[in-house]
Amino acid sequence: MRDVKRPGVIQPALVPNAAPRAQEAWLAAAAEGLRQNGVVIIPNAIPLPRIPRIVEALNKRWVGGDDIDGRPFQPAPLRPRALVPMDGPFADPAIFAPPAALALARRLLGPEVIIGEIGAMILPPGEGPQGPRRAAIPLFGGLAEEAEVPPAALTMLAPLADVGAGMGFPEYWVGSHRTRNGAVDVAPFQSAFEAGSVVMSDWRTLYRAGVNTSGAPLLALYVSFQRKWLVSLAGADYKPGLRVPSLKKVPEAYRPLVAWALHQNKTDDVSEFAHLWMGRALKRLRVLRGG
Repeated sequence: MRDVKRPGVIQPALVPNAAPRAQEAWLAAAAEGLRQNGVVIIPNAIPLPRIPRIVEALNKRWVGGDDIDGRPFQPAPLRPRALVPMDGPFADPAIFAPPAALALARRLLGPEVIIGEIGAMILPPGEGPQGPRRAAIPLFGGLAEEAEVPPAALTMLAPLADVGAGMGFPEYWVGSHRTRNGAVDVAPFQSAFEAGSVVMSDWRTLYRAGVNTSGAPLLALYVSFQRKWLVSLAGADYKPGLRVPSLKKVPEAYRPLVAWALHQNKTDDVSEFAHLWMGRALKRLRVLRGG
């Protein structure tokens, strides 16, 4: 693991069933680390027994192919990515919204955070390299003040196997989310990861990845946590979005994270669709009436 000059990049795992005070202390430290550094690594965020089902599903449906549900792979120099419908093992909250990651997203983005994208990064041997880039799009025309506002989105990247040097996993420029033109005075860092870890990054953070020289494909799950007003439907040919085949397959407590996507998914679950939009209409009426 490379030495990271700024503290707070690597956070200890959030202990399950920790006391409220301990949970708040962890959350405050993780949020401050992400605000300052633009990236935070959380070990043991996803239970290891859940990961084999995800790997099996990816191997059966996507690895080795060049077409995913009618969409081509995202082309070089961007990493190959595949659309992952929120179904089967991908509808498991421990996978798409691990407690530590979701708590951190809600702390930084607000309680009404949504999931804007979910997909898999598939990196075959020899794939790469990837040049420096950001996930963010300019929200204010490139104004300098944009670097000072809170993030509009966070990206969770979870390797599905242990990751070491030479596997092409992204490396990040610490603090680059606060720079306007990407100029930073430190080298990028990449930590060694164990399966179950997640990387949470501000969407403005600069990152890159090298060639996968390991001889084995690298699989990782990524999830974009976003403020509810940040919904992008552009770039559908290459950029995976969010597909929810049936809201009923998502545990009820997590449905608000993905319910917005029903209309773009052309869901057959008409009752869920009607309930969602009727509820919003009634809420607007109550506001207008001052109720």
